[in-house]
Amino acid sequence: IGASSMYRWSACPGSVRLIGDEQSKTSIYAAEGTVAHGIAELMLRTADAQCVKLGERREEAGYTITVTQEMLDAVDVYVDYIHRLPRVVGNILLEYRIDLTELHPGLFGTADCIALEEATHTLHVIDYKHGAGKPVEVENNLQLKYYGLGALLSPAFRREGVREVKMTIVQPRCPHGEGPIRSYAMPALDLFEWADELKRAARATEAPDAPLVPGAHCDFCTAAYRCPELDKQSRQLAAISFSPVVAYDPEMLAKALRFKSALQAWIKSVDEFAYREAEAGRVPPGFKLVAKRANRSWRDEEDAKAALLKYGFDDKDIHEEPALLSPAKIEKKLPKEAKAMLEDLTEKVSSGNTLVPVEDKREARPSMLVFTPVEDVNAI
Repeated sequence: IGASSMYRWSACPGSVRLIGDEQSKTSIYAAEGTVAHGIAELMLRTADAQCVKLGERREEAGYTITVTQEMLDAVDVYVDYIHRLPRVVGNILLEYRIDLTELHPGLFGTADCIALEEATHTLHVIDYKHGAGKPVEVENNLQLKYYGLGALLSPAFRREGVREVKMTIVQPRCPHGEGPIRSYAMPALDLFEWADELKRAARATEAPDAPLVPGAHCDFCTAAYRCPELDKQSRQLAAISFSPVVAYDPEMLAKALRFKSALQAWIKSVDEFAYREAEAGRVPPGFKLVAKRANRSWRDEEDAKAALLKYGFDDKDIHEEPALLSPAKIEKKLPKEAKAMLEDLTEKVSSGNTLVPVEDKREARPSMLVFTPVEDVNAI
């Protein structure tokens, strides 16, 4: 029942018990976000914008993440915002650990930045979002309210007489009508009163009959693929067809529209779980793992660079800082009669595997085992 997942467990109390101790595999997007957060923290702590180099590679959760110009530009928006806070701001705390166990066991979180503006008695709660897929709204943002309350009750700020909490989302890579930086302020007293709502939501997750409530929050639930309520509602809606020539229940149509996001989350969760099982050697019957379409890459960038310079290119013609241009981009620059030179300099490398029906013409990975079903599905 941490801060970052409150949007889910407050709406679906039963999800906490359903998930249990299940660990989800970090996606490459989450790994990129973690790296971006680390870079931002380093820049703020060292006050050195050059402490991270373009093209630098970092290992995170099993992925190799390259520091790109896009990443640095996005992080700069967040770092610059903190640098532009009023000069009277003091007590700037980065990656600040929130502990609300005095309200209820298990309430915790880590805020990207907490800062106190002493002159106006304003507490700033700033959260950096590196994601580009979904815009995050700041008004009534449960995660930021959770952080704000945690800061108000922490030893660092408890006696500071905070009157207002200003919550800010910095999300540079995802378009939003209010721009990449958006803020929402509320009286500190209102946030103290919200503590009762937080406690009620936390207690609700412990009830033996805590309900499972499908919705948009299913998108990041690691147990969506085996949620019985999501399965039940999906089956009910799948049995209904809508047609302009047949009478239908408008309320049911509205319910189907609202349920779409939960259904899409379930499909995504099933795909991810099935892929993980297949990678572990438990391939579902009727499916197989095959290599994804291979992309061309340089066998050796230094050899390729030497060959292209020898051909007659200037260094600036073949680089897109910090790396050599891709084979596809170089090919566009070459005349037709010279394109054959790329054959010796490139190779086709698959970016991984994908799960497909056995009818697919691609060759299955030979090392994968076939999944043997068990009679008791709960034994899986």
